[in-house]
Amino acid sequence: MHVSKGKTFRHEADHCPVCGHILNAATATDAVPQAPEPGDVTICIDCVAFITWDKDMKMRRLSDEERLQIARNEPDVYRTLISTAANIRRLHALEQAAPKGRVQ
Repeated sequence: MHVSKGKTFRHEADHCPVCGHILNAATATDAVPQAPEPGDVTICIDCVAFITWDKDMKMRRLSDEERLQIARNEPDVYRTLISTAANIRRLHALEQAAPKGRVQ
């Protein structure tokens, strides 16, 4: 599994399996950005759920067991996911606090 940085990749639109938000892009976080592949993990920009792609590139919620395996086996990846989720939550808080239509 890889987590990528910086470059945004468009993919076939799919719904977040948790909140139903339509997702059609993923942004990479590593030095060698590449498009998402089966088994990669992303985070819903709306509800901040951890999501993975199945073999058919359909999104599904990451199970608690899978999350635990990443935390144990790939701690750097897990820290990046947790940090990214926290940043998304901060962005949501800023959006709610800012005057309508303006995020500072």
